[in-house]
Amino acid sequence: MGWAARRWHHRRCNQLMEWIYTSDHGDNLGSRGLWGKATMYEESAGIPMLVAGEGIPAAAVCATTVTLCDVSATILDAVGASDAIAELGLPGASLLDLAGQPARNRTVLSEFHTYGPNAFYMLRDQRYKYVYYVGAPPQLFTSTSDSW
Repeated sequence: MGWAARRWHHRRCNQLMEWIYTSDHGDNLGSRGLWGKATMYEESAGIPMLVAGEGIPAAAVCATTVTLCDVSATILDAVGASDAIAELGLPGASLLDLAGQPARNRTVLSEFHTYGPNAFYMLRDQRYKYVYYVGAPPQLFTSTSDSW
């Protein structure tokens, strides 16, 4: 991300810009003996989310739970249209507001519907993670548990 920002500034005469780097969720890669993306363990459900730019503290880590829904709110905020977030009733919060702030206890939702007859869902905040696989008993984890 730093390399891309330096190249941008070099070619664009140092115009200010906010950067967001993210992707879809992770992959188990053999963790817990599992492969693929079809679990709500952190290795699979977590997403990389990096934000950089003017007014965003460098190398800071924000412990607030975030979701990909926050990206649209961030883009609207970055282009000066933050009023549209509430006007349109969009889910999410601007990452520009969350960056560098003390952790907020937000609840976020993740859902998986890609293949198979049954979906699964996760509700998560800083302390708890509730996972429900359709047709199976629900699971509740705390952030201090090994199974998070």
